[in-house]
Amino acid sequence: MRPLPKVNRRVRSLRLHGAAWLVAASLVLAAGCENGVSITGQVIVPVDVQQLFSPEQPGVVVLRATKVGGGGSLRYLCAPQSQELTVPYSINKFGCVAEQLVEARAFRVKPNELGDVHCDDPVVVSRASTGLLGEELAYGAATIFRGEGGPCDSGSTTADVTMAVGAAHL
Repeated sequence: MRPLPKVNRRVRSLRLHGAAWLVAASLVLAAGCENGVSITGQVIVPVDVQQLFSPEQPGVVVLRATKVGGGGSLRYLCAPQSQELTVPYSINKFGCVAEQLVEARAFRVKPNELGDVHCDDPVVVSRASTGLLGEELAYGAATIFRGEGGPCDSGSTTADVTMAVGAAHL
């Protein structure tokens, strides 16, 4: 078999490299079209839930949106207030989700972890260690993205979660 002329080798090389660049550019553009998920709202902690906690037996509110992959610890609960407590939150993630629960849980802090609790500055807690969490005493949930956009929704939504005394029964 005869070797190809130099011009044809260059053209063939450009075709291969050009195809690779085209594939890469397509993947970048396809990923760039995804809006992502933005969830904002507040966790509402009624007085009866707050009364489960004190400076001597503090708690922590943990938010979770599993399919979105967001959440974390929001606030320590120490001295109860005379009115409901509202704790704002925001979760922003790349991607999309189907119907999903946003859950808020209030846990008692384990006695051996009390040194990590700061009742004088309860608005927090970027992310409490799961080793900090003791018994679950309150729970609340809200459903978001109820499948209106098909199997995979994206965009922005608001979800307020009201807690109630008692652990989740999952």
